[in-house]
Amino acid sequence: MKNQTQTLVKIIRIANEGFLCRPYKTIGVYSHHGDFTDIVITNLAQEVRATKANMNAYQSDEMRGCFCFLDGFDEKQINQDGELCYRVGHKRNIGYLPADELVFVRNVRPDGKQKIIEEYWVEHKIPDKEEPWLYPSFADIYAWIQMPLSLAVERLQEHTRINGTTKEIVSEIYLREEQVNRMVVETHTSTLFNKIGRQLLSLIKKEK
Repeated sequence: MKNQTQTLVKIIRIANEGFLCRPYKTIGVYSHHGDFTDIVITNLAQEVRATKANMNAYQSDEMRGCFCFLDGFDEKQINQDGELCYRVGHKRNIGYLPADELVFVRNVRPDGKQKIIEEYWVEHKIPDKEEPWLYPSFADIYAWIQMPLSLAVERLQEHTRINGTTKEIVSEIYLREEQVNRMVVETHTSTLFNKIGRQLLSLIKKEK
């Protein structure tokens, strides 16, 4: 059987602490917004009928991970007037995960305006009635849904093509701690080691 090269997707995090994982809702840290759903999107035109159970499938208080960006996010936002002003001067960290890895992304279509899940259905039990009453509730555009990294990249590229720029809400992803632990991470140490290693090999060859 032939070995197949696995396609990896580049992920970026602008932070001095690297890919440090914290609880999603950490006291004393910026109040993060958006519940975690169990909705999985496999194509950008997909229509979804969701329930309240889908929209609250994971307890936000129990989630632990870190916020990252897909390669191609708008780095001009890292300035005093940008959406990422709190990351001015921070280090650029790079990691890789397989293209088919399911990651959490915001509930937004490629245009950056319309929601993938527009509404979800809530059950309301009525006394003396066997069938519950179903009524719709608007979904949050900041809710977290899941899609393969390859599709998230496709969505970002389509968004950039449509708008000529990139909104944070489309380029942002959330990685769970176990995913961060499986990442192939570029480090300054390994880069420095490779550079020094090449220099040493060059000196050894000259001495020979």
